[in-house]
Amino acid sequence: MTPGEPYRLVFVTADTYTAPSTSISYYNGVVNAEADSVAALEVLKTTWLGIGSTSTVNAIDNTGADPGVPIYDLNGDLIAADATTGTNGLFSGSLLQPISYDEINASPENYYVWTGTTTAGAEDL
Repeated sequence: MTPGEPYRLVFVTADTYTAPSTSISYYNGVVNAEADSVAALEVLKTTWLGIGSTSTVNAIDNTGADPGVPIYDLNGDLIAADATTGTNGLFSGSLLQPISYDEINASPENYYVWTGTTTAGAEDL
């Protein structure tokens, strides 16, 4: 990457959550709270979005596609070419690396992520 080049970051929340809400705002709030609890992420002053779907919002619509903007995990690994359904996109069904680091850059031994989302970024409830 060169200075000023756009990029996106992704992490798995360290805390475990159930799916108590049908509101995507709830899940975006959870992700923001997790990120803002870490000083190195809080200083970015960004809005974090959950990669999840509800009965009214698809993950691909919640996150926005940003074609051509690469996605990295907090360890610096390239996860996806962008947030599209295109080749190596976040919603292509073929990530370049698994999303396996949480907001404190730890990699849990065993974790399961349920997003309610198909590989195409749509609801899978």
